[in-house]
Amino acid sequence: MKLLQAILLLSLVPLFACNQVKKTQYSFNEINWTISVPDSYDIASADEVEETGNRSKKAIEYIDSTLDFSATKDLITIRKGELNYFTAAITPFDPRTQDWELSNSNVKKAIVQGFKNQTTSVSIDSSTSQIFLNNIQFGKFKLTLTYPDNNIVHILVYNRIHNGYDFGVLVCYVDDLIGKNLNQIFLNSELKK
Repeated sequence: MKLLQAILLLSLVPLFACNQVKKTQYSFNEINWTISVPDSYDIASADEVEETGNRSKKAIEYIDSTLDFSATKDLITIRKGELNYFTAAITPFDPRTQDWELSNSNVKKAIVQGFKNQTTSVSIDSSTSQIFLNNIQFGKFKLTLTYPDNNIVHILVYNRIHNGYDFGVLVCYVDDLIGKNLNQIFLNSELKK
C-alpha cells in the first residue's frame, strides 16, 4: 500500500511542475520597485518603448500645452497581443514646487480629451478610486471606452508621488482575461518606501 501511495505521489509531481509559470524579475532602483513578468508576455525593446512613449507624450502635450513630459523616463512595457499592454514610467516631481493634484487632474483631462478627439461617437465612462500596493496608496483612474462597433477598451492608470518621482502605471486591454493578468502583474509587484 505504501508503494502504491509513493507511486501515486510521484506521478503527481510533473503536474505541479507544469503549472509553475516561469517569470523574469525586473528591478527599478530609482523607486525601489520590483516586478515579476511571466515569460509568456513580451517585453518591448528600449527603442519600441521610446517610440511609443514619445508618440503618447506628444499627443497629450498637443491637447494640453501646459503639460511637459520631456523628463519622463519609461521603465517597462509589457505586451500580450497588440492591444493589451502595461507600461510604467517615472517623471521627476518635487511636491514643494509643483502641484501634484493639479498636474494629475490635467493629465486625466488630456487623456479623456484625446479619446474624444479621435471620434465623437465613442462612449467614455471614467471613475477614480484608491488602491494600496504593499501598504502604499495609489490613485486609480479607470476609463472604459465603448466604440460604435461595440469594441470596448479598458484603461487603468495607477499613480503616486514616490521617491521624488511621479510614478505611473497604465494598463490597457481589450481582452478581459489578459487585462486581469496584466493588472495582477502590477498588484503583485513589490514597492518599497
